[in-house]
Amino acid sequence: MPDRNRALIVSPWVAMEDDPSDAPTNHPLLMDEYVIFKHVDVSEQPSKNLICVPNECAIEIECSDEVLAAIELDSDYEVLWSEEIT
Repeated sequence: MPDRNRALIVSPWVAMEDDPSDAPTNHPLLMDEYVIFKHVDVSEQPSKNLICVPNECAIEIECSDEVLAAIELDSDYEVLWSEEIT
């Protein structure tokens, strides 16, 4: 099994009207750009209630070492904390 990490990330979100998928939703942009094993919206706010300003949401994710390293270098995201899952 690859190394796994848990991290809290601040991500821009994609508004439902900007989501080109077959089932549009408000969702974190991070989910479109990286392979994430698991994610949880720590705000527990319904996606339909997200507001445009600020365009940010906090999500706890599980991902590989490689993905976490890429997110840490990506200026679209802020990693608030991370830890290796053992």
